[in-house]
Amino acid sequence: MDEFEKSEKFKTAKLILDSFILDPNDTTHPERKNWQRKEFDESGRGYYGKRNLEFILRVPKDNDKISDLGEHDIRNSFDSLLDFFGKLGYLMHIKIITEKEMIYFQYYIDRIRNNKWIIFYIKEYEFELFALLLYKLNKHDEQLDNLIERYRLKDEYPTIIK
Repeated sequence: MDEFEKSEKFKTAKLILDSFILDPNDTTHPERKNWQRKEFDESGRGYYGKRNLEFILRVPKDNDKISDLGEHDIRNSFDSLLDFFGKLGYLMHIKIITEKEMIYFQYYIDRIRNNKWIIFYIKEYEFELFALLLYKLNKHDEQLDNLIERYRLKDEYPTIIK
């Protein structure tokens, strides 16, 4: 739990899941000073928030690159958070932790599960163990069924499927 609460790696993703808009002009967060999109729209909302996850978590096509440092940092934070939850899914799978012990993390798991852009990201970047976690918690998303099935095959036939 300490890792979940104190890790800087998850902080950005957790703030976005909590509906914060991250301000690159905020001098109390020097790690954001090189984020490129500093403008705010007419309603005073910045780019780096939940409403822009469709763009931030996109799969780059052709010449599109993730060159915005803010997008890069946010994606890294989500990668770390999804990997952390994936490890918990694996620990549930091998019966080291129980569903009851996952209650502490339920809020963020539900926030992730209920965001279609994060689910898209999980599917496209194949976060199999996070999909397994949702399955073990009886909260699976059918968009992720192929990841769960592939994980099951790896589990049953580890030397055949890589």
